Amino acid sequence: MLRNTLLTNTGFVDLTAPDVASNVNVAAYVLGDANNSGMVTITDVVVTAQHVLEMNPQPFVFRAADVNFDGAITVADVSRIAWMVLNPDEANAPLRAPSLWNNGDRMSGEGVSLMAGETRTVSIALDNEMDYTAFQMDLTLPEGLTASNFRLTDRAGSHAFDINTLANGKTRALCYSPAIEVIDGHDGALLTFDVTATAAIEGCITIDGIELVTTDCQTVHPDAFTIGVNAATSINEIAGSKTVARVDYFNVAGQRIDHPDSGVILVVTTYTDGTRSTTKLIR
Repeated sequence: MLRNTLLTNTGFVDLTAPDVASNVNVAAYVLGDANNSGMVTITDVVVTAQHVLEMNPQPFVFRAADVNFDGAITVADVSRIAWMVLNPDEANAPLRAPSLWNNGDRMSGEGVSLMAGETRTVSIALDNEMDYTAFQMDLTLPEGLTASNFRLTDRAGSHAFDINTLANGKTRALCYSPAIEVIDGHDGALLTFDVTATAAIEGCITIDGIELVTTDCQTVHPDAFTIGVNAATSINEIAGSKTVARVDYFNVAGQRIDHPDSGVILVVTTYTDGTRSTTKLIR
């Protein structure tokens, strides 16, 4: 409300302005109360995780969930709200620390080779110096490849984990700990999933949008990476009318290997009639 407003013109004549009133609506919310229930609970952790996965939870208060005030809802907010649930008597969640880019910690995965109709397991490893409690990532699959059976390794076996297919076709994986537990160890496989080829594949799986969250709720952004997917030698064509018993792969040193990598590979096919054929595969 503005009252008793006096104005003076260039002739030094006083003018009285009418009183002015205006209504200002202030939207009240509790920081961390993503579902607008009036208090911060584990439900807010779950609802915020669903928003990260683009599952459209309702109700959802964006400003309440953005507890690190960066204008986006990510796994870092999920972890901070979990911290607030565990520490209700503390005035504030951990202060937002600057995000770290390319700090030396990295995620990676080894390439796979498979024929149409075959399924292989892919592993994603985390090599880290810092201690982390949560992560999220987006996977883009080449056409003709499907992914299923996502699962955490023992490094994060007690963590909550979920995936969802986004509107842009990517698969988003989200892992966090309501108790802010540390991902165990500092190297090795963290996540595995199965891939199945519906056609001959020559391409790569792209993993980007990676965020790691430390136990102090600081966000770390490792580099994106790719996992090569190659079409294996078509054993059906080699076999002709014979039935294949098994296929073995050897490197140039004669050592047996699990799957074809780069370089010169010898593919030894054993048939049920006891005969064998050897094919050289160059990648």
